[in-house]
Amino acid sequence: MYWKGSGSQYDRIEGLPTPFNPFANIKADKKIVSFTERLQGTDTTLQWCMPTYGTVKGTDPKRGNQAVASQDERGSLSKPSFLALGTLRSYSFGQYRRLCAALCQKSFPLKHPVVCTAVMQSLYHLGKLYATVNGQVGLKWRAGWDEPGDVLTTLKLELDRLADELEETPREHDSVLLLGTIAAYLSAWHVPCILTTRRFALMVSIAADNEDANIQEAALAGEDRVQQGLRESQNRLRKVSLLCYASEPFDDDDKAADAAHMIELMALINHGCIFMEEQSEKSRQESTHLHVRCQNIMALSVDALMGVVKFSPGCLTYVVRLVLPRAPESLGWRQLGLSASFEAEGGDGHLYSINILDGTVLLDGSPPSRLPKDIVAHSMYR
Repeated sequence: MYWKGSGSQYDRIEGLPTPFNPFANIKADKKIVSFTERLQGTDTTLQWCMPTYGTVKGTDPKRGNQAVASQDERGSLSKPSFLALGTLRSYSFGQYRRLCAALCQKSFPLKHPVVCTAVMQSLYHLGKLYATVNGQVGLKWRAGWDEPGDVLTTLKLELDRLADELEETPREHDSVLLLGTIAAYLSAWHVPCILTTRRFALMVSIAADNEDANIQEAALAGEDRVQQGLRESQNRLRKVSLLCYASEPFDDDDKAADAAHMIELMALINHGCIFMEEQSEKSRQESTHLHVRCQNIMALSVDALMGVVKFSPGCLTYVVRLVLPRAPESLGWRQLGLSASFEAEGGDGHLYSINILDGTVLLDGSPPSRLPKDIVAHSMYR
């Protein structure tokens, strides 16, 4: 039996012949490479460090030394960083311990895109399954990692130590994009990581709020470029904070507060996009990518978000007043059908609306806006 393919771009990328046998046996290493995240642009030269093959037999005998032999490919990475990256996924059973060591020794440049991709590939790659003694399904690569003093407790300690350092160095808060995501993922396996994740989220959110004073100062001084840069930085920090909730609101006593914080962040992120008209192409692409990830997290958490709004609708008034400060202090909210949108008629005669998933806030059906730049920049306006 032969198939002519779906005609999709994926078929062409994989180089599948037409027609081909859809039931043909595929070698294990080919399947592993196919399902491994692919690096983009100039980073493709480091693609060899991404896959892990699960068994010693299936792994190239030279894999352990490949990082040492490929140091001419390290580009902007330092030697310790390149060696740590090149060996992270060399053998599946040791990758979590190597991650602990890299965080402890500060070997990884936490903002480097390849480092971020490799670390997340290690965490999300569940690996081989096996039947436990009591008949449950276990993860072979992670057997025993939750024992006292093993990987999970060690990673939690390293993340806490890095959080202590980042609180004193606000310029390094971009590192939370990776560290917060790691902590959020581990919180599903190790409950104490919830506090660490929440700490990262609040740390970056406070830093974003603190930018308001600098933005106001730049606006009064007429420094448009400085103001634009500060707004972009603030918006990015809020996206990083929201991404710390990648495993949705945590299931503990502060779950409602987490959900309310997520709604607040999404509304401020969406509102901040109004002032980001002159981004470079690179900044725009990165901003869009982070924005989509934030929307995915909100969609994943929709049940928890709807729950907190129904229990405490006043949180919507608080969020709307962050975007529209002149809104009344008390509003009676009603849900629009089965959607995630709510509206309220204010005592001032205006209609206020909010969508908790994408952060859209409307006044009388229209989003907040500002005057065109040619008017704002005009000498008579100033």
